[in-house]
Amino acid sequence: LNIVTECISIKSDQHRREDLLKHLDSIDFESRVEFFNALTKDDVCRKKYKEYIDIITDERIGRLGCWLSHTNVWKKYINYKGIVLVIEDDVRFKPNINSKLKGILKYLENTDINWDLCFLGRDEHYDEEFSNIDLGSCDLEMIKKNFYQMHCYLANCKNISKLLQLCELTNIDTDTFKENMAIDVYVPKLMKENKLTLLGVKHQLAYQVSSAKYGSNTG
Repeated sequence: LNIVTECISIKSDQHRREDLLKHLDSIDFESRVEFFNALTKDDVCRKKYKEYIDIITDERIGRLGCWLSHTNVWKKYINYKGIVLVIEDDVRFKPNINSKLKGILKYLENTDINWDLCFLGRDEHYDEEFSNIDLGSCDLEMIKKNFYQMHCYLANCKNISKLLQLCELTNIDTDTFKENMAIDVYVPKLMKENKLTLLGVKHQLAYQVSSAKYGSNTG
């Protein structure tokens, strides 16, 4: 297993990086992780995003930083044709992640589904109206139920331009943003509108420890 892995992490939060590396070492995670310096609320260009900041309130500008961090990672791979694993620094994997991920990558590389993101962890909302579609392989399903969390997903870099066109903040009108205000709320909305094809594992391989251990960087 050797997949390009980008970890979104605030540079000053060295203890989170150290904790993550210890965890990855403990489960013998086989791919090398590159740290991508996340944007904090102090890094967000207040002039460029003034309309959005006025909506989100000063206490939660970190949500803009999180949103911009994810889209900036995507921009880094706009000319890459493979698959990239994007994680946040408070992710923790199940011990069998290496073997599971190998099977998932093999499936994704050979499927005819034009998928955009594949989530290895997420928290689903109760959604009686929709049912996910079992793909019959690698514990994968096509997501139809609403969910949130962007702490661990695979990105199909062939569709990066599409992702950016839909999710670049300056491409989103402020009324739409006001209804969402966080990228992990907005991405499922695009799925509901059939603008993105999202896949995910039925039995989660990754979870977050932020709320219990670190609190939140985004408000």
